[in-house]
Amino acid sequence: MTKKEIEVPEGFTGKDLKYAKKLIAERPGPKPTLKLCGEDGNAFVILGMASRVAKKNNMDWDKISLEAMSGGYDHLLQTMIKYFDVV
Repeated sequence: MTKKEIEVPEGFTGKDLKYAKKLIAERPGPKPTLKLCGEDGNAFVILGMASRVAKKNNMDWDKISLEAMSGGYDHLLQTMIKYFDVV
């Protein structure tokens, strides 16, 4: 089963929802694809595209975005590579 096949069941709220998203984000297996080639390299554009992919795949976007924005541009790209299959 890939990440795209797993969805958080309805009825999860608050802490339960965050915990479920954390488990999904940390599970082994293929990462969701984030297409950056040929796109605008602006940090805010990258964050916007990553946000859409993360939310579509029930990842903990709050955690990813905080980590991505805790450093410079290189750190942002390293974080994207950590959580996504960047192409």
